[in-house]
Amino acid sequence: MTARFLSLLIAIVMLSADPLWAQPVEPTPVGTTPHPSNTISGNCAFDPIHERQLREPAFATQQELVERKLYEQVREIARVRKRSRSTAAAVQEILTIPVVIHVLHRSSEPNPGDGISNPKDEQILAGLSHLNQAFRNSGNFQASGHNDHPAVQSVDVGIEFCLAQTDIYGQPTTGILRYESDEYSELNADLEDPEMQQWTDMQDGQAFPVTHYAHVWLVSKICRGTGTAQDPVNCNNGGYAYYPATYQQVHNGVVSLSYLWGTSEMGSKNHIHEFGHYLGLYHTFQGGCPNGDCLLNGDRVCDTPPDSRTSFGACGEPDNSCFTDADDTSANNPFQTDQDDLYENYMDYTSNTCQNTFTQGQADRMRSALTEVRSQLLTSPGCQADGVTSPNPNGSDPGGCTEEELMLMDQEIMSGVYENAETIFASGSVTTGGQVVLHASQGISFLPGFSAGKGSSMIASLQNCSAGSNATTTGQDEAGYAARTLTDQQLAPAPEHAPVDLQIAPNPVVQESTVRYYLPESAEIVSLSLLDVNGREMRRLDQPGQHTGGWQESKLSAQGLPAGMYFVMLRVDAELVSRQVMVVR
Repeated sequence: MTARFLSLLIAIVMLSADPLWAQPVEPTPVGTTPHPSNTISGNCAFDPIHERQLREPAFATQQELVERKLYEQVREIARVRKRSRSTAAAVQEILTIPVVIHVLHRSSEPNPGDGISNPKDEQILAGLSHLNQAFRNSGNFQASGHNDHPAVQSVDVGIEFCLAQTDIYGQPTTGILRYESDEYSELNADLEDPEMQQWTDMQDGQAFPVTHYAHVWLVSKICRGTGTAQDPVNCNNGGYAYYPATYQQVHNGVVSLSYLWGTSEMGSKNHIHEFGHYLGLYHTFQGGCPNGDCLLNGDRVCDTPPDSRTSFGACGEPDNSCFTDADDTSANNPFQTDQDDLYENYMDYTSNTCQNTFTQGQADRMRSALTEVRSQLLTSPGCQADGVTSPNPNGSDPGGCTEEELMLMDQEIMSGVYENAETIFASGSVTTGGQVVLHASQGISFLPGFSAGKGSSMIASLQNCSAGSNATTTGQDEAGYAARTLTDQQLAPAPEHAPVDLQIAPNPVVQESTVRYYLPESAEIVSLSLLDVNGREMRRLDQPGQHTGGWQESKLSAQGLPAGMYFVMLRVDAELVSRQVMVVR
């Protein structure tokens, strides 16, 4: 009996909009000539959100885990390249990402083409074509900047994007999903994200997990601010994206203005920029001029010269904001002399007309983020037609049940598809905002201790293993459970004679955690105690007494406890249950 679960790096980074300068205007539809005054605009949502999140210790730790992984991977790529004495790495494999486009349009524009909030399919396909050309350095996007240094030339990233043809259940899809919503079409990213993405996820029947599909939400307006005098609402935003480390979160993807997507090559540079963030790139001016280690300083890419500001000059004009290009004396740094800022880079802020470059170092970082963090996108059935079955996180043969029982017990249940078992037992916790799909041939049981974080979603269905994931049960299954959305800490019903159960959240404990324990019937609690690793009782968490059956709660305060590992011990009559808990500072 084997416990299997997806274990992938997680973190949240909400990233930014493209360099856009004037006030927004509604552009001319695809296929017509834009007016010369029809400029594109928007402000960046990256800095304030990213800085706010970095003040959260858990987020900062998770983000750094991904950065360490990317650092090691990119450094190894550079080492291999140096050994082969090649100045540029040939793309060995084209990596393809399935994309789902969500169009949230105004009620006054119900049909595609009625207005800017509801673009036609042709415009959406044009935006996808522009994205592919930029990442493959082809077509009208094949160019380089004014600097002729070999290291700053534009390269073929070797990443392509397809419009999804198949959902996670193997059912066909157009990949373009439309919703009428006046509220979310004019999105306030500070107040309605991730609510908007959770809503579209439910509208779609949770058929497109963010782990397996890149999501794009097209809206007519992107605002920020809570509306107070100190935080007024500002709607001059072009888009934003979420960083790879939180790829399992339901809101992870790209949000863009619908009237920029595909209306012109210039307009599409908005979402080209955002997909750079989605695949792990910072702005080229991130962190300013320090360059002691080009893989750690600035934008963490060695072949984008140090840069401390945006560039507003004419295309081709020299501009240099830093003189630290040669400070890193390691072999990773391609610059021995000072270089102009690479304002033609898609990740800088300049006139969209100038933008034309992803460097080899950026390509290495994006491909590493895709293969090391967002790797489930590469096993997704999304780009395949004709009802291809969903990916199997267990790595086993989807043609038949390879496990009698799949146990998701006493652990964090990560987003993903769990299948190829006759029976699934779940008593773990679905991560906040996570998406979980369970498929079993005989039964799915939710035991005491099963819980879900706020905004989480879960689908459970009974089907033959040999059928793949081509259907989902909308009613109740044989065990009495139905597909459902779980919010906050909603628990599934417990079996009639459920065992004693004990859970602690959050764990590790920084300040305080809640200890929840399940009693199958009235029982006398002998003790609920916190023990150290030597078995010494550090404190009592509850007093003995008579309790009714069901879930009970007690608080665990970390005040006065040294950092380290402890055990919470629950003794109920003759039964003993314990859980590890970590106190951190």
